[in-house]
Amino acid sequence: MKLKFASLTFIVLLGISFLSMVGSGGDGSWGIPLSFFIFALLVIAYGLFWIGGNIYFWTSYQQPDKKLVGWLLNLPALVLGITILVFWVDQLPPRAAFTLQLINENQQPLKNVPVRFGFRDNAILEHTDEKGEVEWRGAYRGGVYYQIELPDHYPSEGHIYLKGRPNNAWPLRRIEPWDPVINIVLNTIQNPIPLYVKNIAYLDAQHLPDGKEYGFDLMAGDWVAPIGDGKVTHITLQVIPASEERQPDQLLLTFPGENNGIQRVETDPYKTSLLKLPRHAPESGYESTIKLEIGDNYFPHTYNKRVRQMRDNYFFRVENSLYGKIIGPIRPFQDRRDKKFTLYMHYYLNPNPGDTNLEFDPTQNLFHGEDPYHGMTTGHHYR
Repeated sequence: MKLKFASLTFIVLLGISFLSMVGSGGDGSWGIPLSFFIFALLVIAYGLFWIGGNIYFWTSYQQPDKKLVGWLLNLPALVLGITILVFWVDQLPPRAAFTLQLINENQQPLKNVPVRFGFRDNAILEHTDEKGEVEWRGAYRGGVYYQIELPDHYPSEGHIYLKGRPNNAWPLRRIEPWDPVINIVLNTIQNPIPLYVKNIAYLDAQHLPDGKEYGFDLMAGDWVAPIGDGKVTHITLQVIPASEERQPDQLLLTFPGENNGIQRVETDPYKTSLLKLPRHAPESGYESTIKLEIGDNYFPHTYNKRVRQMRDNYFFRVENSLYGKIIGPIRPFQDRRDKKFTLYMHYYLNPNPGDTNLEFDPTQNLFHGEDPYHGMTTGHHYR
């Protein structure tokens, strides 16, 4: 009777554990439900219990005809439990370690700076040491989010993606190289000024006929007539049809004027400061035109193109002496059905001739009463 009661207890526990395993979303630290591990241990215990019980009865009552049956019934349970346990251990995320070194723009370490790793309630707060370093260790699931805030500096946030791969030392896998040092530069707030700042989202033109140029006025934030109310053509846009059927159309951006133009600047999309680009625009290196692929939706079709776009930013010059910048990519697209053209662009323009400073004071947008970050998430209010 005791044996039957114990076996029924094991069966009930197995059932509860299995249901928990199916319904659980994980405990947040192992990568797969912890109940998977409990289930495996219970299966192993069940197999060992029955095998031990059968051996006892076989040796006590000399019933060799049941010995083979007992092994055949309970060995699979033991093997199943061990298999599940091995699978669970194998699915554990690899361990990783890295060190962030916080420095200022003069390459000097910043000590006792608070650094948050992780999101919201799961965030871990650490502080840099005398060398400006702070270490992170833990289970690595493809990226570690960090956030840094320091008075008189621009906040910095991003994800640390380690380029190494797990070694093969099962089951204690870890990412190699172990504990690399990653530098994070915190930019100081120096001389923010008023600028024309506009986040163009869904700026529509009903049609942009192929081959015809249309102007855009950056200070008006609108198309030049006849599409909009702009007066000065700072940029012209022209749709160039694809030469082959499956190739996308292109958008040609032209900056009229002998000394005007645009230049691309790449940044790391995974490590960002609110001051994303240098404070001052360069005085040379501008090209008068740039061609962009026109998509038929907000993002390009392939992952690689999306990643490349995430790196893109621009400086530009108009009216021979006005400098500006574009944070993030310029995204044009045209609906295949009605040919309606839409442009996405977040630009900053300094109206003072010859002044290359583009460090923005968000309380002084020269588009009065307009939110410079309209339509953007709070974490990307770049200056």
